[in-house]
Amino acid sequence: MHAEFLVASAEQTGLPTASFDVVTASQSWLYFDKQRIIPEVKRLLKSDGLLVTSHLCWLPRQDRIAQATEQLVLQHNPNWTGADWSGEIPLVPKWSEGQFRLHAMFVFDEAIPFTRESWRGRIRACRGVGATLGPAQTEAFDREHEALLASTTPEQFSILHRIDAHILRPV
Repeated sequence: MHAEFLVASAEQTGLPTASFDVVTASQSWLYFDKQRIIPEVKRLLKSDGLLVTSHLCWLPRQDRIAQATEQLVLQHNPNWTGADWSGEIPLVPKWSEGQFRLHAMFVFDEAIPFTRESWRGRIRACRGVGATLGPAQTEAFDREHEALLASTTPEQFSILHRIDAHILRPV
């Protein structure tokens, strides 16, 4: 199989019209400019094409380790807007109204296993830490996170996550 790699804005790919059966966006849809991405996705999809958006998010209101981690993130980055997610998944995403119709969706919870080191890595990659804090701030956060985990968790533990996907057809 030949795979061609392309670097382009998702909102303006330059790819051929009606050339894709499926467009997928996992963990990324919230970052796109909806006024631009929706027409681009519709342009790219074949007449029977699908858009799939999916997410894998920890549940801080149900998981004490996730909650404690978020509190530490907020101490280092009080402007982080991703904390205290309710876990609510709408049947039909608001942004899709009038643009797509729901074909299918699913949502389920899963305890994802981590070690202290792998959870620290996951959180360093979080938009509230590595994406917004400088290197020195990220390192300081990580040291405190390491100490928090050492005092509150075994070496291996699980974090409760909610996994969801919406499978949509253009209207």
